[in-house]
Amino acid sequence: CFTVGTCLDLHSIDDWGDGSTQFDIKVNGVTLYTYTMGSLGTDVYNSCVTLQPTFDMATDSGTVGTPYRLVPLNQATALTFGANIENKGISDVTNALVGLGIIDAGGNVLATAASTPVATLTAGTNQNVTLSPGYTATATGVYGFVFVGAINETDENGANDTSFVMINYTDTVLGRDNNTATGALGIGAGSGSNAKLGQVYSTPVNDSVTSISALISNPTIGDTVKFSIYDMNGGTPNAEVATTMEHIFVDADTVGGNGFFLTMMLTTPFEMQANTNYVVMVNEYANSIGIATNNVDYEMGTNWVFWDANGWSIAETLGAAFAVNYVLRPNFGGPVNTSSIVETEMIDANVYPNPTNGNVTVELAEAVNNATITVYSVEGVIVSTEVVSGSTFNVNLEGLNNGMYIIELNNGSNKGVYRVTKK
Repeated sequence: CFTVGTCLDLHSIDDWGDGSTQFDIKVNGVTLYTYTMGSLGTDVYNSCVTLQPTFDMATDSGTVGTPYRLVPLNQATALTFGANIENKGISDVTNALVGLGIIDAGGNVLATAASTPVATLTAGTNQNVTLSPGYTATATGVYGFVFVGAINETDENGANDTSFVMINYTDTVLGRDNNTATGALGIGAGSGSNAKLGQVYSTPVNDSVTSISALISNPTIGDTVKFSIYDMNGGTPNAEVATTMEHIFVDADTVGGNGFFLTMMLTTPFEMQANTNYVVMVNEYANSIGIATNNVDYEMGTNWVFWDANGWSIAETLGAAFAVNYVLRPNFGGPVNTSSIVETEMIDANVYPNPTNGNVTVELAEAVNNATITVYSVEGVIVSTEVVSGSTFNVNLEGLNNGMYIIELNNGSNKGVYRVTKK
């Protein structure tokens, strides 16, 4: 309905928050522009109506045969490549193909692949193509997979010729996210005594999970979280097969206000069986524990949600906002070798009496040397701190107001966080 040369602003408002909204601007049925707005808010897009190109082949959705964007090198498998090509011009194009360059972090080309040319791609149509040969990574590091389309004719719109995928081959970390965070998601306060968000992971070989990491967004001081692994017997999350201890958020977890990586060791390492699905879970108990998310290359049917009122649900059935990758990762083998993740093992302790009238005893299974005990109010204010050695300590809460207090024991490498109530 607009003449060539017309410029317009497209205003969109989403106050429902159920996921992104997509707008397409088409000429003669062919999409020239696509705009995607966020899950909540107001966006403005500026466009000018131009002539539809005569020759324009777009390369969309390059695929590499795996949904994972962080992969332990010992779990690397042979990648297979594909892409979707679309003729967005008004004339047929000939010998349409996609070439692939595999590059390392320094921009060096490690390998190439290509699709078989499509003799004629009719205007307004699209076609999936496969590329060969495949590729298997041989060293840790970041690999870029650059898909570039080509035709015999002169392509009049080079902006849509390229698609890009990145995989980081690591020592220990497996992740579906692409190492970026574009949002956060939790179930919500009051959702149940043990609400869960999780995503499915599998490995091509038997491998032992030793810890789990998540990027926590703006935690509430005093809230509790733990990570766990569920089997998928029967096709849904079935039983908890591995767990960490609980972590209680303290003021140090909220410094900067941008969230932090929390890594907790499993109480016992768990061996994932090859080609078997497991769900890595975040367990929240009171307020919503926001887990960082991104929506790049989400694989439908891989996220699960549980709360008391509804039981288990595939995430996207609850709305598009749940169809995202969580920054939630199992770590395999030895120590986590990722600079943005801090390894934290919880120190188990017997803390009694709880509730208490004033004095609390902290009893450890193993002695510590020159550890720090810090007591916080639930608001995160430091009440007391002292350096201790041994296996049994006394913490004095006398003279403090009644309510909940958080005791943190930190020996420099491991820590324990314990919640007590003074009556």
